[in-house]
Amino acid sequence: MSRTGRRSVRIDGQGQWGRGFGTGRKRLVQPTGDHYFVVWVRAEGVNPRSVFLTAYHWDARTKEPAGPRVYSRCLGPTEEWQPLAVLLPRLPRAVESNWAGVGLCSRSGTGSAWFDDFAVVRACHSPSMPAVKPELLPTIVEAVQEGTREVRLENRWLRLVVLPELGGRVVECTFKPVGTNFFHPPNGLEDWLWVDGRRKWPDISKVRFRHSVRKEGDEVVLVLTARVDWLEVRREIKLGRGPSFLLTTTCTNRGRKPHKLRIQAHPEMAPEPTTENVLAIVSRKGSRPLRLQATMWLKDLGRWSALYAQATGAFLAKYYPPGSPVEKVHVYWNGKDRFCNIEELSEQRELRPGQSLSLSVLYFLGWGMEPGVVGDGFAFGAREMFVTPGVLRLEGLLLPLRHEELEIECLAGSGSVGHIRFEATPHLLHRAVFEVNFPNVKSAPVLCLREARTGEELARIEADFPSLLWAQATASHKCEKWGNYRNLAYWYWMGRLFFFGGHSLKVLKEGHLIWPREGGRRFGLGFRWPKPLEPGYVYRFSIPFRVFPDFIAIDGNVVWEFLTGEMDKGGVAVFTYVPRRKGPGMIWCVRDVGRGNFGERDPVALPPNRLGPRAYAVKCYRCKFSLPVAVRYERWKEPSEFWRSPLLQPDLRPLYVSSAEMTVLPPPKPHYPTDEVLVGAYVSAMWSEPGLYQVLFPFGVNGMWMDEVGKLTLSKDALGELRKWVNSGAVRFFGSWSCPLPRLFLPVWKRILEVSIKRANYLTELFPQVKFLLLFPETQAVMGMKFEPPPSSRFERVRRGIKELRRWKEKVWSNLRHPERCLAVYNTDSALFPIAYYYHGGADLAMVKNIHRQNVQIVGANGRGMARAYGKPFGLRYDPWNGVYVFSASPQELFHILRLFYFYDADLIDHEGVPFVLKRGEKVVPSAAGLSLLKASSFISSHPRRGEPIIKIAIMRGFGDTWGSIECEATGGEWSRPRPGREEAMDFDLLNVFFPSFGVYWRTNMGRFCTGTPFGQVDMVPWDTPLDHLRTFDLLVLMGVNGMSREQYGRLRAYVEGGGTLVAALGHFLMEGQEPRRFVEADLAIFPGASPKVDKRYAPVEERMERSARLTMEAFRVSGKALALFQARPSPGAEVLARTADGRPLILRKRLGKGEVYLFLSRYLTSVGHKLAGAVLEQLARRCLLLELEPRSDWLEYVVHKKDETYVIALFNHGRLKFPGGCGKDHGSWKGEVLVNLEKLGLSGREMEVRKVVYQPDKPVPFSLKPLRFSVEGNTLRIK
Repeated sequence: MSRTGRRSVRIDGQGQWGRGFGTGRKRLVQPTGDHYFVVWVRAEGVNPRSVFLTAYHWDARTKEPAGPRVYSRCLGPTEEWQPLAVLLPRLPRAVESNWAGVGLCSRSGTGSAWFDDFAVVRACHSPSMPAVKPELLPTIVEAVQEGTREVRLENRWLRLVVLPELGGRVVECTFKPVGTNFFHPPNGLEDWLWVDGRRKWPDISKVRFRHSVRKEGDEVVLVLTARVDWLEVRREIKLGRGPSFLLTTTCTNRGRKPHKLRIQAHPEMAPEPTTENVLAIVSRKGSRPLRLQATMWLKDLGRWSALYAQATGAFLAKYYPPGSPVEKVHVYWNGKDRFCNIEELSEQRELRPGQSLSLSVLYFLGWGMEPGVVGDGFAFGAREMFVTPGVLRLEGLLLPLRHEELEIECLAGSGSVGHIRFEATPHLLHRAVFEVNFPNVKSAPVLCLREARTGEELARIEADFPSLLWAQATASHKCEKWGNYRNLAYWYWMGRLFFFGGHSLKVLKEGHLIWPREGGRRFGLGFRWPKPLEPGYVYRFSIPFRVFPDFIAIDGNVVWEFLTGEMDKGGVAVFTYVPRRKGPGMIWCVRDVGRGNFGERDPVALPPNRLGPRAYAVKCYRCKFSLPVAVRYERWKEPSEFWRSPLLQPDLRPLYVSSAEMTVLPPPKPHYPTDEVLVGAYVSAMWSEPGLYQVLFPFGVNGMWMDEVGKLTLSKDALGELRKWVNSGAVRFFGSWSCPLPRLFLPVWKRILEVSIKRANYLTELFPQVKFLLLFPETQAVMGMKFEPPPSSRFERVRRGIKELRRWKEKVWSNLRHPERCLAVYNTDSALFPIAYYYHGGADLAMVKNIHRQNVQIVGANGRGMARAYGKPFGLRYDPWNGVYVFSASPQELFHILRLFYFYDADLIDHEGVPFVLKRGEKVVPSAAGLSLLKASSFISSHPRRGEPIIKIAIMRGFGDTWGSIECEATGGEWSRPRPGREEAMDFDLLNVFFPSFGVYWRTNMGRFCTGTPFGQVDMVPWDTPLDHLRTFDLLVLMGVNGMSREQYGRLRAYVEGGGTLVAALGHFLMEGQEPRRFVEADLAIFPGASPKVDKRYAPVEERMERSARLTMEAFRVSGKALALFQARPSPGAEVLARTADGRPLILRKRLGKGEVYLFLSRYLTSVGHKLAGAVLEQLARRCLLLELEPRSDWLEYVVHKKDETYVIALFNHGRLKFPGGCGKDHGSWKGEVLVNLEKLGLSGREMEVRKVVYQPDKPVPFSLKPLRFSVEGNTLRIK
């Protein structure tokens, strides 16, 4: 084929990997005869063997490649145009189209390749691709291609190409009968070394190896040697007559010191791995064909592993000879790359000078079978099929490696069906066919392979008996669908999963992946099938996984195992179950680390949350079964205790509660004053159902949130019923979602806004005495909007965001008929986001919610602190939406949290999930979550007034700080994305001082949904908190980003002079603006003379330190890694509390008026080290204690209120809630003493009484007081 030169295409190398393009044409190549795809190539500046051509057929029926993707030889730099050609194998069926593509794999990221004149030619017209003459004896040829020396080893079966000058790698291993190259260019097969625990050191992939060749009888041997420092590496490749070669890598210590060494064979295999390619791993317990779909470590090995390409029937098996120190096999394929790895790792040995370590692997290529059982010298497989109903054909497949006389016998039941004896010919496939009358079979048929002369059994394969029963049953009866789960993610939402294990479970970055948090060798999850599994039927299940379990059991019967179970493409476990008796249908997916199939930290995983037509579903079919056969299963003892994540999405699968089961009683109308708290429920489209009002309003719920796009008006019956409750004073608000500004461009949100405004106008006309709340959900997103022109700083972005919030509210309010009857509610889904911005942006009420299981105490501190500073109302919301988190909340958690919200002084408390269900007959009933809401609202509506909170510690959030998200360990998406390394947010790690073990600044610990408050309640206050309110706190701590202003500086100085204690970093006094910022222009007496210039030569604190009752320099003498400090000098009267190792001041304390300042000479508090900053805060917080608990417990929280002359202390033990979701540990009841500091409360020397509040919801007066024993010692009140 000549080159025309009319037109060409160029590809430039970019990045480590390759670039390419393809061309496809309909029926370009017919499926009969041999055809070549040919293209002309010219390459410039590319790596050796990096330009290639690839092609395949396309099957119109299966919508997949029909056959393998085949590759041409690989070219390097070329001076002239050269042809590249690739032969497409013949196909037994018609194809729709053919596809060809070219590529450039340039690891250095340089070079270009030109391609010209794609063409298709028949094999007889392609002089550029001469046929290889079959030779009986192997040959070895040396050549130089594109400037690179290569050595070719070839026989009638295989062609190997080795590059001695590039690490001795084997870049081609072509199985000639089908034309499949099992090694992916350009890396192919190379070795990685682990020396003293360092992987790929030394990197021998680019080392020039010396080579020599020799012949040993019928074998040719290529020896490659190299020396790297003290290490001598020798690779030896032997090729004989057959389709196999032996590769031995030997490493010798030629140095003077011992070293630990491990060899890792690293082949990039399979030109195009897909889920259709099967990886057969043969362990000591049997063989297991695995679909390529995961990365795994396999430790319990036999002698063989194999890659089987179903499309061509070819396979590459790897045999580990006796004495070869293979410790484990690493299987890698990420589902995207065009290659997969099956990597052998030797055991790690310490090599003394002169000692060696060798790793030998025999590579054997064949076709026509999928390896089932592989032994010493043979591969043995089996196929099974029904010829006619009741007649089973078993076919034994044997591929021997040496001459010997063998026998295959078929056993069915207690007798022999027959046997076949033959002389085994090496490298040829032998078949033995048997037919069995299946209805007479009482157990699984077995094929046995024996040595004919001695009768020694070499291997046996047992047919999948349950699957055969399914095939037989479906041949004579029609099967029916027997339930399914459409989307597995909803299992997590609905709490349909059951977890067991000796340790709590941890969720990885995607919550479908779980493993024990603190170890544990057996763990897993289970779910109950929605329909009963009855005898007399055969059931066929398919469960998709991302990472398989070790086994699956149904009602204690092991029905599928990792090493022997059936798998389908896409990572689906398929199994048949024949129950002996009716059972609950409890399906368990179990990981047993002791079985050795996976590593100890490998997860067990269900599929991801895939919505749409490709979403996988767990399916079950059943068929009548009348054969008198009892299937025997291995028994597995089910967990005696399983932990349940309860139902919190009742509109998906409700937990119905009948009126007889209703355990919540409407509270009596109290005769004492109560707090006017709004308690709401999200009722969605049921807001217009009259039956709902009977469930909500008698129990203290006084408002309801409606669906976004449902009905706009009420029916006559509903209107009359609702009017009765409104007139009785039981209804105080209606609410509907509005539209947050950043989402306005979405059509659905435009519709939501329209409905919300119409509904507000409708209801405010009907019920003028009831407020209408328009919710602007998750409004913090406005701070991330794209502004034009772009803001010059983070502070300018915040100001624009506040301005946009005000503008947007004014626009919405202009469409309301009675805006005075409406309230704008802005909420945030970030526990730490400063809702002070909302009040500045026009919010009448700001709300914080703990969606994604963010820590409850921090949610409360943020909402309460910001609102109290401005004298505004605030709301707290529990949002059960958790994406696909494994744990939502138990009913006990929900009741507990809603009560906490009440004691945090929230003005609006609600639950965003839909906790009620409309049953047939228009009856509304609560779910388990609904019962918790009704219990909590009953408690809140009947509780006496709380009084004013007494809080002595505040954390000031600076202007410009927008940090807020502390989601729990999640399951995917943005929520679970780790965000470490953000210095401006690390100060919030110090919240662990006030809220023990809550997590880190970007994540809440799963088991610390609630945590203790050893120093009492803490408020988060904004930068512009009025001075009078600041003076109510004994300790004020600045954290995070702060844009200082003269006004803020003046308030802080007046606060300290009035007796307060301030903790801040010098960086907190930088004024807002563009970087680099300067210090506030004011009287600098509050901190030493300082310059914004940063000096990075000095050292931070040492991580360990001694505790001291008094802060002294000796307690915090420091040393450590480099630290950026501001250049500063102590002002007169300042005491140095901590110094760097070379004596530079690090932390200063200075008296100012009646108070004192603790100043860190760094950008942020944690810049000097978390432990030092935490120790300073802890000692200062102790001075603020209103009471102490003995013994101490970081699960205990207390809230103090003052009402007239009475102090009310609410004490909570969060350790009883079994976080998370009722699935954790019960830490037991707390028994101890409460020590109250009377001096702090102003009660020293006064007579007093102590009473216990008793709540009895079934009594006419639910709250009562009972005397409590106490004693007074000095200024301490002791209460047991």
